[in-house]
Amino acid sequence: MKDIKVAEKPMKLIKDIVNKFNQLPLVLKILLLMIAGFIAFKLLSLILIVSIMSLGLMGATIVKYPLISIIVILALSESIYLIYKAYKKKVK
Repeated sequence: MKDIKVAEKPMKLIKDIVNKFNQLPLVLKILLLMIAGFIAFKLLSLILIVSIMSLGLMGATIVKYPLISIIVILALSESIYLIYKAYKKKVK
């Protein structure tokens, strides 16, 4: 597999954003961090709620269709294993 090359422009963009952030007054920095934390908390809460709902649906599906659910779970675990194996090969 070929190595993935990352362009320099995204790094420059991140550096520019960090430099602009460092030039802001302390009050604005704190305010921006609070807003970012609030948004991150809301997103995590939404992800948690959706995952709990999907687990509930999966539980109901397992009760109703156990054979199909077992096949789906085995296919998912196999795909996760293949992704992990490919990642380990890439890291070495």
